[in-house]
Amino acid sequence: MSTNLNAGVATTFGAAGSLTTRGGDVAITGTTKALRAINTSGGTGNGNLNISGAGAITQTSGALVIKGATTLAAGSGNDITLSTATNDFSTLAVTSGRNVTIRDANALVLGASSASGNLAVTTAGAITQSGGLTVAGTTAVTAGAANDVTLNNSGNDFTGAVSVASGRNVAITDANDLVLGAITTTGASNANGGNVTVMAGGVVTLAGNITSSGGASTATNPGRNAGAVSITGAGITLGTRTITASGTPGVGTSQTGGNGNSITLTSSNGITGTGLISANGGAGSATAGAGGNAGNIAITNNTAGVISTGALTASTGAALLAGAGGMVGTISVTNNAAGQDTTVGALTATGGANGEGGSVNLNSAGALTTSTISTAGGAAAVNTAGRKAGNVTANAAGLLTAGTITASGTAGNGLNQGGGAGGVVNLASSSGNLTLAAVNTSGGNAGATGAAAGGNAGTITLDAGGTTPVITLGSNLSAVGGNRVGAGVAGSGGQVWAKDATTQTANFTVNTAGGATGGTGGNIRLDGAANEDATARTYMDAPGMPSFQFMTAQR
Repeated sequence: MSTNLNAGVATTFGAAGSLTTRGGDVAITGTTKALRAINTSGGTGNGNLNISGAGAITQTSGALVIKGATTLAAGSGNDITLSTATNDFSTLAVTSGRNVTIRDANALVLGASSASGNLAVTTAGAITQSGGLTVAGTTAVTAGAANDVTLNNSGNDFTGAVSVASGRNVAITDANDLVLGAITTTGASNANGGNVTVMAGGVVTLAGNITSSGGASTATNPGRNAGAVSITGAGITLGTRTITASGTPGVGTSQTGGNGNSITLTSSNGITGTGLISANGGAGSATAGAGGNAGNIAITNNTAGVISTGALTASTGAALLAGAGGMVGTISVTNNAAGQDTTVGALTATGGANGEGGSVNLNSAGALTTSTISTAGGAAAVNTAGRKAGNVTANAAGLLTAGTITASGTAGNGLNQGGGAGGVVNLASSSGNLTLAAVNTSGGNAGATGAAAGGNAGTITLDAGGTTPVITLGSNLSAVGGNRVGAGVAGSGGQVWAKDATTQTANFTVNTAGGATGGTGGNIRLDGAANEDATARTYMDAPGMPSFQFMTAQR
């Protein structure tokens, strides 16, 4: 092994082969490089370190403290292991190496680097880059919960999974396909979670969970907020992996829950998976802690490919007693790819205790199939009004099949507490039939004592498409007004309008009654296949068929 030193500065050789150059450059060549302590800090020189030659590069003792740029070239078949915890590099580039392990006591800038095996980087500061990274194996990054990881160079090409064990805000870009291992930006104790931003020119595949939730709170502290998650690619494959951007509970007397944050998935060639995606608010603590806000979930596909997801949940955190409910979230799923289908799991945008329900918006340029959907208001705490539900809108170009939809307001709780209003449900297909299970948009009842109004029910509108559109009903449609108490006003029933020929798979009831006492009933309108106009059609029982029951009167 040979060593070349910059002779223009003072150089000190210490015990056990340590080397201090006070700003001088160090160049080392050889087939085997077992390094001892090297320090190029101080002085006025650049203090660069350049190590080359076909052979492994390791450390035997002492730290590498390099003022300038570090450039390492071990050859594509040889490992580089610089894992001493007290190393301190400025910018480090790997021209060639197999399995590369780097550790730094502070922040680190990665220059243009190539590893034919795995890359592992551990720091106690931020990790950034000044050049593209090409890694044939896995990439594992650990920066600490308070430090950012910014690997967003457009020239990056990670072949194996990229994982981040700890980091604050994390940004990862790949010019081609990208596999993500576990990405964790959960806040430390009493700290908010960080953001996760991922962009790839190819397909993004999750091989691990993504978690950007707030950190756990200690005594007498509010819950902590989550960071946002954004993934963009030419295809997104979630598998069974989960994405979580939820706030954490408050701890101590009357502490507010942390807020959930947004989760955004955008693809040009399909989004598939079955894992849970959640952006919930954290619960408030006793005795009157407010619930945390829900985040928004937005899933969008363009150009080509299907959308197929598991359960999505964006609910507000539960409040305690008189604590305020959190702000609502929205779940939006949009597939703009012509003729491509959309299938979603259970969708939950409910209010936690004292919280209103959020909204659900679904759009598909092909068929649309949903599991259960709930935008119900949260239960009212003592001496609190009932909470209103959010709206549900679903539009499909093809067949629309919907599971049970619950968009009901909740009852008031206590003296003079009114009921919450039901949400509005609109389901439509432009060129296909519509099949659905039960729908409930009823208003909540007023509290048991005093004088308060019942909640109004929301409307239900069903519209199939095509040359002979048919709406198939499988269970009850309920748009009932909430009951009043005392001198309050009873809630009105909501209109139910089926705009096309209607059939059924089981006995069911259409109930649009007004609340007791004196609530106005909602209209029931059933239009036939040939007359989507103001003329309602009358349906009568046929032998062997289930029966219809209509309830529209005051009670």
